[in-house]
Amino acid sequence: RRMQKASETHLLIRQERRQHYQGSADLDISSKEEPQDAVHVDEVRVKALAGSATQLSGKENKGDKRRAMRGSKQELLKAVVGPQTAVGALAGMQQPALFVKPAADIMRPLVLSIVQESEELARLIDGRKDVVASFMEHCREGVPDSGFGRMLDPTWQDHQALQMREIEETSVHVLETLANRAQLLVDTLIKSPPEFWKVWTLFFPTLTDFSEASPIFERGVALFKKLGDLMRAVDPPLTQQLVTEVALPSLAKELSRSPEKRECLCEILYSFTQEDTLNHLLVLRALKDKVGDNLCDYVSCLSCLISKDAQLSLLDEHLLDLYV
Repeated sequence: RRMQKASETHLLIRQERRQHYQGSADLDISSKEEPQDAVHVDEVRVKALAGSATQLSGKENKGDKRRAMRGSKQELLKAVVGPQTAVGALAGMQQPALFVKPAADIMRPLVLSIVQESEELARLIDGRKDVVASFMEHCREGVPDSGFGRMLDPTWQDHQALQMREIEETSVHVLETLANRAQLLVDTLIKSPPEFWKVWTLFFPTLTDFSEASPIFERGVALFKKLGDLMRAVDPPLTQQLVTEVALPSLAKELSRSPEKRECLCEILYSFTQEDTLNHLLVLRALKDKVGDNLCDYVSCLSCLISKDAQLSLLDEHLLDLYV
């Protein structure tokens, strides 16, 4: 037995060494695999953090863009709905009725029937444009100056004077007809503030482009006063709102620019205003805001309006405080 053990000794030693080597190799492999697993886990965490950071930055960018768009929309709304502009006032007013006959369609047959009676105006009217708008253009411009015609015709100036007189007489006739038939426009102007704006801007040049002695200016004043009286009879609050918010910005500029026309223009302003002390006071304050720093112009307008208030017996202590 001892001889057998002695002969097996070297085999046992070899087996022990082999087992020892395999154990150390397994430890080495496991130690290598553990860092690899750790590296893999770290990479996953880094990618996840990077993804969440990207999503956060993306959300922040989208939020910034939305805030910027919202801010630009608000600025645009402020610019459009600004109380100093007629367009801004229209944007803040009631929406027009769904079915409203355009004022141009109402006026077109009235104007066309008169223009066709004038050979000169009928020749000048541009058929590609609306007849009312084209008529007002030539009403403002008169007969175009032709130097060539002046050279050929020694009586050209007399001929031009006749043409100008014919255009003026026809323009007066048109404005008188529209004032007499103003009732046809009232429903449209009350139901649709944009239509009121169109009519106001279309005929406002009769107040700005002609002198106070011109018959066209006189008929323009009469037309607006008639519209104001008729509209006020139907809807007094809306009529006053239209004149103070839509018409007054341009009217106030002309009041400052043309002192000789102030009395007539103030009559237009009051024709659209409710006839009581409170509303006259509100309109006078609105006029002061529109005139701005031109205090002398405002005082001059008050001197024109106080006589109207006296005629209507509206001069109570509140109005007198404003006038004094």
